[in-house]
Amino acid sequence: MRIAGFALAGVFYAIAAVLVVARIGQAESVTGSNFMFVSITSVVVGGVALWGGIGGVWNALIGVLIVGVINNGMVVIGLPDFLQDGVLGLLVILAVVLSTDRKLVSFVK
Repeated sequence: MRIAGFALAGVFYAIAAVLVVARIGQAESVTGSNFMFVSITSVVVGGVALWGGIGGVWNALIGVLIVGVINNGMVVIGLPDFLQDGVLGLLVILAVVLSTDRKLVSFVK
């Protein structure tokens, strides 16, 4: 099952790479370097916990829509790439802080 999972993931990566190259018209080594950060941000904003066990597909979909609208808005107003990454980083931090249960967190002194 593990080998089949990795093989299937490899097939999907290859299909995604072909589609991205077809869309952009060229292939570079940094193409898609920001996709993982945006996808993690979308899932966390949707309410899916980073440690697992909380959230769902519909929550992740809502997060993708929210982050997509914010990301497109930043592109439309002409924000530089580094500021867009900064805003998404602040969004992740805010989502994690708001979803953390303070009563269950304890610090070792």
